[in-house]
Amino acid sequence: MIRKVVICTAPRKTDYIHKTLYYTWKEAPTHLFVASNHNTEYLDRYKNQPDITITKFPYNGPDSIVYNQMETYNTSLRDGYVDGDDGVLIVEDDVRFAVGWKKRLEEIIADLKSKYGDNFFLTLFTNLTFCSQTNTPLSGYFRVTKDNGGSIMFGSQGMYFTKKLRNDILKYFEIFSSTDIRRHQDIKIRDCVLENDIPFFVTIPCIVNHIGNDSTWSAKSIYTNTATVFHNVLN
Repeated sequence: MIRKVVICTAPRKTDYIHKTLYYTWKEAPTHLFVASNHNTEYLDRYKNQPDITITKFPYNGPDSIVYNQMETYNTSLRDGYVDGDDGVLIVEDDVRFAVGWKKRLEEIIADLKSKYGDNFFLTLFTNLTFCSQTNTPLSGYFRVTKDNGGSIMFGSQGMYFTKKLRNDILKYFEIFSSTDIRRHQDIKIRDCVLENDIPFFVTIPCIVNHIGNDSTWSAKSIYTNTATVFHNVLN
């Protein structure tokens, strides 16, 4: 059961967050996490919005966009979890959800839990071609391994963490947060999952798609990183 959506956010040239929230807050309460060194005027319209919580967490780290982004994700994963929940769903602030996302995601999570208990990782997005429409599984998800492309997976556009995996990732972040700031959080998460042989899955078609074309970790605009398979409406 998805009781809350957690969103990592930061000011951008284009505030995609408004489109992202259009797809989330109507389906589930939403919790936004933003670092204290950011100007958050772009979130003012949501201050009194029912079912939207904004947490501006204290940030005293180095003046590094990558480190700031990593701390935002770390805080979201640590503090966004609700006691008693099976897991936590975290997305970036420049994605759109497919219509019908919540029902589909809950069905997939229930299926994976029946097979793997609390020991699995699920990402809602990929742009890699090995997850093509021709091999779309009836189950709605595809297993990723080191041998079929897992070692080059990247992107934290949307991820679901079980309670166990959340704890494993937080420990991994703690070990590498200060010594390896050039490796972004999506790569750290992927490496932790693969190194520990945790069953790794991606939803196919993707449940979220990336809509942003400016980066929070680079001063320059980068390519638009879009999903390999994404349907605006899920049947």
